[in-house]
Amino acid sequence: MSEIMTEFTCEQTKAITATVEEWDLSKTVKRASEELLELALSLLHMDRGKVGVNAVLEEMADVRIVLKHLEIRFGDYQEELDRKVIKGNQES
Repeated sequence: MSEIMTEFTCEQTKAITATVEEWDLSKTVKRASEELLELALSLLHMDRGKVGVNAVLEEMADVRIVLKHLEIRFGDYQEELDRKVIKGNQES
């Protein structure tokens, strides 16, 4: 399987950062929660044949954006990510 990487451009990162600076923590948390729920629902709807892959991809983009919001607010989570990926590979 080839490596797939979806990255933000510098301009996109600046726009996301500007939004984070405008929003308070409550708004960020609510928006992230909403987008995560929408992705979950989109996946369930795709499984039942109600939506296609494009609907899932749109929700994935929204989730990626709010994850960046959370990363800007709470900090880098690379250590946790690395630990979980390695743990997941060891369970296989």
